Amino acid sequence: MRKYTAHVIIMFFCSLSVFPQYDKVDIQMPTATSLMRYTDYPVSHKTGIPDIRIPLHTLKAGDKIIPIELSFHIDNFMRSNQIPESTGAGWTLNTNIQISRSINGKDDFKAGGYCNVTTYPGPFDYDDQGSNKDVIRDNLYKSKLSVEGGMGGIDGESDKYYYNILGKSGTFYLQRVKDKPNEIKCISVPLDGVKIILVKPWVFTIIDTDGTKYLFEGGGRDYRTPTNYYDESVITWKCKKIVSPNGDEIEFIYNTVYKANGGSIVEFSSRLELYDDQRNYAGPYDDRYSQCNGGNYLLVKETPFWKIIGPKMKRYAGFGNDLKTMNAGGAFEDSFSDYPVGGSPSATYWYMSSDYLDEIRFRGGKVLFTYEDNSIMTSIKIVDNQGKVTKAITLEQEGGRNNQVYSDQFYNRILKTLKINDETYSFHYGYQRKGYVEADFWGYNGYYPGSGYGGAGSIANLEQDIDVQWGQNPWGVKSFWGCEPVSDPYVWYHLLGKTSSDIFYVRPDFTLLKIKYPTGGSTEFIVGQNLFRSKFDSQIKGAGGYRIQRIKFYDGINTNPIKEKIYKYGPDEDGTGIIRDEPSFSYYPKTDYTEQLIKYYLSDNNPSSLFQTERKRVFLGTSTRAMTFGNGSPVNYNEVSEYESDMGKETGKTVYKYDLKNYIPAYASPTDPYPFEQEGCMTNCIMPPP
Repeated sequence: MRKYTAHVIIMFFCSLSVFPQYDKVDIQMPTATSLMRYTDYPVSHKTGIPDIRIPLHTLKAGDKIIPIELSFHIDNFMRSNQIPESTGAGWTLNTNIQISRSINGKDDFKAGGYCNVTTYPGPFDYDDQGSNKDVIRDNLYKSKLSVEGGMGGIDGESDKYYYNILGKSGTFYLQRVKDKPNEIKCISVPLDGVKIILVKPWVFTIIDTDGTKYLFEGGGRDYRTPTNYYDESVITWKCKKIVSPNGDEIEFIYNTVYKANGGSIVEFSSRLELYDDQRNYAGPYDDRYSQCNGGNYLLVKETPFWKIIGPKMKRYAGFGNDLKTMNAGGAFEDSFSDYPVGGSPSATYWYMSSDYLDEIRFRGGKVLFTYEDNSIMTSIKIVDNQGKVTKAITLEQEGGRNNQVYSDQFYNRILKTLKINDETYSFHYGYQRKGYVEADFWGYNGYYPGSGYGGAGSIANLEQDIDVQWGQNPWGVKSFWGCEPVSDPYVWYHLLGKTSSDIFYVRPDFTLLKIKYPTGGSTEFIVGQNLFRSKFDSQIKGAGGYRIQRIKFYDGINTNPIKEKIYKYGPDEDGTGIIRDEPSFSYYPKTDYTEQLIKYYLSDNNPSSLFQTERKRVFLGTSTRAMTFGNGSPVNYNEVSEYESDMGKETGKTVYKYDLKNYIPAYASPTDPYPFEQEGCMTNCIMPPP
């Protein structure tokens, strides 16, 4: 029998993060997103994420040893609209030593950003309490209020930063120091001894626990720019130099000519805005009195939105939006596709640019990287000081060139073969990645957007019955349609969209990845959907994301695997875990919409006079609650059994247990939906009439 040699490292590491990552739309460069995924969604039995790595080379620079390896993350591969890294979808090269960030509110380093504010809701006397979870949440809540609670748009919340250095990764945020306006600290979460220093705006230095320094000044950067070319932001800082405690240096050179993607990236955030229960306090001969529209298209088209009487809808999906108004019978009709509905569009465009790693210089020579089409890695060469190539690594990728940026192929670029000198690895994938789509409720799969709301792939709302109210004028007379009284001021309207069975559908297990080795052997990775047991009906349901189910090892001779690992989840091996927050559509509180009361004031009066109110509900394509735990998974498993078998015979069982008994889901309701649920961040909208 041919001896099986494991060239791929397959194992689990247990890793925890104490600071929760809440769901938000955030467009990142592919390298940044790939590395952030390992921090936010770590390898662990608890998350069902296996560690899949291929060692490429061990670089020795003085007293520093740097393993160069490729890693594959199953969630990074399967999530919709995830731009492939330079090494192919799902694969990450660990030589990308960098700091990335997710921008909260305004850019920290720009006008009005966290580093440039002078007023705080305070107190902000942190000292060195940054590792305490409750202190962090309390301080960030106070900071968030300054942005959303009426302090003139001051951004009191730090962006969230991610760092990746040799053998370590984590997150940190910036912290203003009380009574020291020019001093800003970097606080890592959790506190792990790694020292992060903001040397000056946009410049960082990291010092590891062994004294190794990572200098980022002068290194490469990634940028995100709106398509109007204003407000360019740095998303990633790339390491320029590593200095060991004894003075050995490793330098990183970036090619600033390379500009990724060749165009813009599109993100979709479909939604439906429903306005009803309109109460107008102006007289019928007052210009502020709501307009009787009577279904008259031209009249509605020329009427300011706030003045259109009765329930109405703004609908955003794909690349379009439109307006619908309700008739006296309680049905929405007359699609005004050319009405200027205003508001943020469903489709948002970003230009992305990146500096790619060109070479690594160290005492013993260089590591050279080459690319095709400005962003697709084709080779890595190890060169000694005499210019001799001591190792050549070739990557063959398929699909996804820059001229395909608006197609599935751009997102479906995959690594097909990897050749290390004369040894070749090949890769086969059992999942067709999707891009340029509106992702499903959990952020996976997805549907292609139509030309307007209701077009193919429109999933901005879920199918359900909702209450709609007309409202009234100050004399107690119900609002009317076409100046005639409505038959019923309170009606139920059936909102069309995806059903809850679509959201909780359980897909069958499948082979996600198969790696064939130079020896002829192979490894097969079979994944299954995350599952949980509903607290409402006790049924087992599907959630977002996938977990490892089986790993099969073949020797290239026998048809059956010579070794296998099988993973069974849940205390009773029923396959279920604990969900972060279960989406609710038919029970209170529903979690697919937010609710506000809009108040209209006459701004030229002193004091301003209130003349109209109406209720606004925004129905979303995802949940208003946080969808994931701090480790990135919507489902965590407090018990996982790992079975091993050799040649079909069971040889062992290991049970991994985690303490999740004390987890209490955070409360949220449509009127109080956001991360700091205990006090809420929704505020009244004060809007003068146009």
